[in-house]
Amino acid sequence: MPLEWNSDDFNPSETSDTLFAEVILPFSLPNTYTYRVPREWNELTQVGKRVVVPFGKKKFYSGMVAHISSYPPKGYEAKYLHSVLDDEALIDPIHLKFWSWMASYYLCNLGDVMSAALPSGLKLASESLLMPDPEADLTNTPLSDTELTIMDSLLKKEVMSITEVQENTGIKNVFPIIKSLYLKGLVYTGEEMKERYKPKLRTFIQLQPEFQNNSALKELLDYLEKRAPKQADVVLKYLAVNALYGWQDKLQLQKSQDISPAAIKTLIEKGVFLQEERRVDRLDTTSEKTLIYSLNTEQEKAKQQIKEFWESKEVVLLHGITGSGKSFIYFDLIREALDAGKQILYLLPEIALTVQLVGKLRAIFKEDVFISHSRFNENERVEVFQKVASGEPCVVIGARSSVFLPFKNLGLVVVDEEHDASFKQYDPAPRYQGRDAAILLASLFKSPVILGSATPSLESYYNARNGKYGLVQLKDRFGEAHLPFIDLVDLGEMKRKGKMRQSFSQVLLDRIEYSIKSDRQAILFQNRKGYVPIILCNQCGWTLKCISCDISMTYYKSSDMMRCNYCGYSKRPVKACPTCGSEHLEMSGFGTEMIEEELHLIHPEYRISRFDQSSIRGKHAHHRIVHEFEDREIDILVGTQMLAKGLDFEGVDLVGVIHADQLLNFPHFRSYERAFQLLTQVSGRAGRRREPGNVIIQTYKTDHPVLQDVINHDYERFFQGELGDRDRFQYPPFTKLIEVQLKSMDLNLLEEASALLAHQFKGLLGNRVLGPETPYVSKIRNFHIRKMLIKLERDKISHLKVKQDLRLILEEFHTQKKFRAVRVQFDVDPA
Repeated sequence: MPLEWNSDDFNPSETSDTLFAEVILPFSLPNTYTYRVPREWNELTQVGKRVVVPFGKKKFYSGMVAHISSYPPKGYEAKYLHSVLDDEALIDPIHLKFWSWMASYYLCNLGDVMSAALPSGLKLASESLLMPDPEADLTNTPLSDTELTIMDSLLKKEVMSITEVQENTGIKNVFPIIKSLYLKGLVYTGEEMKERYKPKLRTFIQLQPEFQNNSALKELLDYLEKRAPKQADVVLKYLAVNALYGWQDKLQLQKSQDISPAAIKTLIEKGVFLQEERRVDRLDTTSEKTLIYSLNTEQEKAKQQIKEFWESKEVVLLHGITGSGKSFIYFDLIREALDAGKQILYLLPEIALTVQLVGKLRAIFKEDVFISHSRFNENERVEVFQKVASGEPCVVIGARSSVFLPFKNLGLVVVDEEHDASFKQYDPAPRYQGRDAAILLASLFKSPVILGSATPSLESYYNARNGKYGLVQLKDRFGEAHLPFIDLVDLGEMKRKGKMRQSFSQVLLDRIEYSIKSDRQAILFQNRKGYVPIILCNQCGWTLKCISCDISMTYYKSSDMMRCNYCGYSKRPVKACPTCGSEHLEMSGFGTEMIEEELHLIHPEYRISRFDQSSIRGKHAHHRIVHEFEDREIDILVGTQMLAKGLDFEGVDLVGVIHADQLLNFPHFRSYERAFQLLTQVSGRAGRRREPGNVIIQTYKTDHPVLQDVINHDYERFFQGELGDRDRFQYPPFTKLIEVQLKSMDLNLLEEASALLAHQFKGLLGNRVLGPETPYVSKIRNFHIRKMLIKLERDKISHLKVKQDLRLILEEFHTQKKFRAVRVQFDVDPA
């Protein structure tokens, strides 16, 4: 069960009694574990500090102190803490309270939450690697006998785990000695924060002081002109960018002035330049650009309405059509929060969205803007962690995991594109919803929240309509822009008339040609990556499936590989059917790679690029593609749903949706909602300046009500229709859902386990439990899967009590030895 923290501070200095610390361990365990605090560490041990504790057979792990008391544990004798790792608390009590809520609400364990919350650089275990610093000065550093023993072992093997150090040296309590060696600059580890974190260094150069007067400088240049004219050019280029003889970034000078590294190196060796290593900030928050903006009348009115709502409600939903300028309202509210000395959390569903937004925010707020997302390396994550932990006013832009940063003074939370399913974490636990977690976090700090979207989630809009949230609307596009014209193209009719070329109707091709000839750009949307999703045999119907998953493998022509999108297994495409031997293999369906290739064949002169997960694998790949499209180096961008998420391109006047029916036919209660959101959002990329844009949606279902709502830009009508269906079949927002997933490699055992749990859950909740059922993808990574769905009324039943009972049933289930191999996981509020 998650731990409930007492709000009263426990002061160890006020007692001389033996203390006991409840420690969260980095495992998915249902309980915390209590350890005895050595009396001399009573004042050193504090809530929020990391401690090293013994756990299991001769294993040590770093955990987090969650609570301190003078009461020993019941049922077992407490072991002693092994060591305390931090001088100051790493996590404040308010964040531990947030962890506890997350574990309780999302039916996971505190260890799961801690593992998600802390960067890997803050974790230490017996398996952590220990390495001698190659630049260590062993001769002039005083060492104890135990330190010498450890250093001798390390120097012989170079890399050892902490467990190996203990076994090789016979020293049991090595953690304090390792810390001492680190403080002396002799070792570092691969896991602990201080040891893993390495500051980024840059070389700076400066003209020697003796040459920093006109006569000496003239004499130097005359000498170099005669003996080494290229070196004289280097000095002149240095002076051109640094006339005051200041320190200059060597790498920047080389790139901007086209200077070879060898030339600068020679001048350093000759004593013309001084050089020194300086620490620089990896986060690179500076911006040479300045963005000046002003709110129009509608935006100013919306901003005032938001602030009025905040007087009585914590959360306000800003429902503004695409291109209405919601971001500028956020910027004004952020400025006010920064001026008040507060920290701001700005959540986005995808890191791709940060590219343009960061540029705008840094052009306004300069060095106060930081980014946090999964593509940062460990050093960059640590620097963000430290910036936020300092408590200084700042804006943090990040994806869902940013809710775990150690804010000290959170004053505003902005959740942009709040409807997006990417805010939901799937695996591993905690399976939290980033938007909802951010709202809870803000409530702990008593800070206001603004949710923004052109297509709000049904739950958020329902809450706003019912008065739980404030509701502010923007119904006009910013400036002189207008909503795009949307046309539906009937694919069935186009095929009958012979007006199709591969995946393109003649209507769409004509519009593409017109846009490119008009010096404009186009976006083509196909929500399926790869080349083709299925390869099948025309003779016997065989399809190539993953060896570990119950799913067809996708063909990626760019790498000439078949790949499973679930487990990553890949292999070369087959030439003939392994079942009947036929070589007549057919490619079924199409992805972004095929769309890109087909358009290249039709118009080889067009500059076409892709924007999907497979094309932005590098850390800066998404930045590169976005900037190239902004700079008109790309004519047509082909992409998946990533294109639909808030990007703003001035030159785009056409959006083409290749096949809308794939979105409408997906077997999920949210399929219509997602289809409406995606189609509206991707359509909103067109015509965001003076000229109205055009959208072509290819479909076999031109009379579908969702598509009719999209072309009429009618969210309200869509909302009312969808809300009626949800009420009729009891889905959110009228109920809360908990999905139960069972996994096992033994199918018979899985069937038995799912039947047993279903019987127990139905005994508790009756017909609120649906299933067990076999899901659409019934096996992943050799684990067979069964699912159940629990529907809970919003008000007629205690959700907390239900979750407690579900935990108890699961704990009892796992006491049965044969079911211990069955994995059971809860997903609260599945997306």
